[in-house]
Amino acid sequence: MTSRTKWILSVVGGLFLFGVCTVSVIAYSLLSHRSSHNQASAMECVLLWGQLAPFPKSAQEVMVTPSGSPLTRTFHATFMAAPKDIEDWLTRSSGIRSAERSTPAPGIRHFKITPGGGAQHAEATIDDNTHRIKIVVDWS
Repeated sequence: MTSRTKWILSVVGGLFLFGVCTVSVIAYSLLSHRSSHNQASAMECVLLWGQLAPFPKSAQEVMVTPSGSPLTRTFHATFMAAPKDIEDWLTRSSGIRSAERSTPAPGIRHFKITPGGGAQHAEATIDDNTHRIKIVVDWS
């Protein structure tokens, strides 16, 4: 094999690897629920489907996890915040204001929300002991 042939094969191989890596990065960005684009999109669905106000600026440990298939979609969202900020968020969230409320255990508040945006289900649970909010919304 001539040095020119080796050089051409090296260039072609390098371009192939570059292409594979580029496609992998793009696919991760589009398909991974952890990509910033998909996290923002998932958060929009949580807020719209739950008729919720944006999470407090002081929210910590914010996580939105999608699940489902092309025919169903569920989002689980959690965050923690100071009690005052939680109460302010509850007041600003129209879905919470009109929700069916229950207290399944001491220090636990559950809200069955009338979903928005075409969703079939929305609920929020506030643990006043840990100041953690759990939200579930879904569409199928």
